[in-house]
Amino acid sequence: LIYLRHHGLEPASPAAMAFAALERQIFKRLVNPAMYAAWGFGILLALTPGTISWSAPWWLVKLAAVLLLSWYHGVLSVWRRRLRDDARSAMSSLRQGVAIPIVLMVVIVTMVLVQP
Repeated sequence: LIYLRHHGLEPASPAAMAFAALERQIFKRLVNPAMYAAWGFGILLALTPGTISWSAPWWLVKLAAVLLLSWYHGVLSVWRRRLRDDARSAMSSLRQGVAIPIVLMVVIVTMVLVQP
């Protein structure tokens, strides 16, 4: 959502520079470590014997959702750099992109809890 506020500002304005710095800090201190931790703990859990029924399809759906969420992380990183360079650049997918992580997280949590 912070990208939506940054979008449309003058590139060299103090507000745009403040948003760029804030976005960088959020990625550096929160988003990147969270993704690395999620992948690390997920791999450790998958390697723990008996935690996953490998014949059940739920873990494939969860893995696909996690891969999509990681892809989305990369997309956000690209958007952050584009906004830093030109906050007025046309990125129509900003508004549609807000729902992507929510839907993926619902899928991931549902797959883990229900294990259909």
